Amino acid sequence: MRILLFLLLFLLAGTGQAQTLDSLVASLIRNHPDLKSAQAEQEIARAKQLQSGAWDAPKAGFEFFNAPVSGFPNPMKDQQELDYSISQMIPFPGKLSAMKEAAGFNSDMMGHGLQVRQNQLIRELKKAWNDLVLADELIRINEDSFQNLKRAAEITSRQYANGQSSLAAVLSLQTALSMKENDLAMSRSDRMMTEAMVNQLAGRPADLSIRTELSDIPHFAGWTFTRLANLAEENQPELKQMSAGMMMASAEKKAAEREYYPDFEIKGQYKQMLEMDKDYWSLMVGISIPVAPWSSGSVEGKVAEASARENQTRFNKESARQMIRSQVRQFLAKAESEHHHLMEFQEVIMPQADFALESTLTAYQNGNAEFSMVMEAIRMQLEAESGYQTAKKAYLNALTDLEWITATPKESW
Repeated sequence: MRILLFLLLFLLAGTGQAQTLDSLVASLIRNHPDLKSAQAEQEIARAKQLQSGAWDAPKAGFEFFNAPVSGFPNPMKDQQELDYSISQMIPFPGKLSAMKEAAGFNSDMMGHGLQVRQNQLIRELKKAWNDLVLADELIRINEDSFQNLKRAAEITSRQYANGQSSLAAVLSLQTALSMKENDLAMSRSDRMMTEAMVNQLAGRPADLSIRTELSDIPHFAGWTFTRLANLAEENQPELKQMSAGMMMASAEKKAAEREYYPDFEIKGQYKQMLEMDKDYWSLMVGISIPVAPWSSGSVEGKVAEASARENQTRFNKESARQMIRSQVRQFLAKAESEHHHLMEFQEVIMPQADFALESTLTAYQNGNAEFSMVMEAIRMQLEAESGYQTAKKAYLNALTDLEWITATPKESW
């Protein structure tokens, strides 16, 4: 009953429309909540950029001046003067522009951070897709192996009926068939879990069915480390994000240095004289003194902090650049090794295993091979097919890693 349930679920899943990897990547970019969160973070940074370039709001005041104590708490009793005022703080020219510039580079950092996260998710999706394709291929391989076992069982049953084989061989094959059915059921269950992971990464409901299609295996085209490393340094959004961080640190340092310059305050006041025939007005101009001995330490500390952060961002970028070049080297070597491994399976191991199996089954049917030879040939053919598909996935994963680290599709390498 359990096996029939898995078979039914698999057949239902198989009726889904075939998906392409490109369509799933497009779905990820449209729907993944992590990317929507990163986009919101970038919008927050843009909003902060607008705030950083604005002056402080003006202040308006109203004052009951020279009210006699005898009139308390009524401020209008015997009131002599009412004062109306408005004041505005004016930053020194260049301060706000430097702060706005720093906020702009922070917004750029968020944009590159969005691209970093998107590339990471696409990398994970491609590897999950490779897992799903492998799962489908392993199911197909096990189904083929089941048919080979079934063919061997039919031959053995006829031989047993003619007294040419033993009951032990018949029972052994029946056991192998039952175990293979169980393996198939578990493989289909594992495939459903992988399918759910692909859907999750693509920003789709987890229960949507996916029917994969095989694609051609990209040829290893002799890509060079120099070419790929240069592409990575040119296109890797992580380095672009750090470059924006360096620019932001430089702008913050410039803004900190502008703190040495004073800010201004202008205040205008109208005095309404209630017991006199004339009213008056006044104007006040103030200036901050940031270089005063008791306040200069704050400015000096901000400049020192900004200078240290500028150096830190430069060192961090250089460290990331060296790490990326190292990863390019590792992934390129991995891709070359996995491609060689894949070609060994495709050109040597699989043809030999297929030929050995067919020859052994034919010989066994004609009574010229032992039962143990048949079981060994079936096992070896299954291992060869499984090894080939696993090697293919490893090679495709290595190419995915190279595409991720260079931030460039392999067609442009």
